[in-house]
Amino acid sequence: MIKLYSPYAFLSKYLGAILLSFFCYYAKEIGCSNLTLSVWNDNEGALRFYQRQGMKPQETTMEMRID
Repeated sequence: MIKLYSPYAFLSKYLGAILLSFFCYYAKEIGCSNLTLSVWNDNEGALRFYQRQGMKPQETTMEMRID
């Protein structure tokens, strides 16, 4: 698993699209057929970005604090 975050200063500067394009290229080169990522539900900008790139929601993870 690789965790990757884009610094706030680079949002809307095409860095995300460039990185996603690279990861897709690299994944194909090493024989992968799927790319899976996690996005927080309240991160609407990221959700829109990934959907514009062609990704579709596939699974929902539920969480609850128990302290």
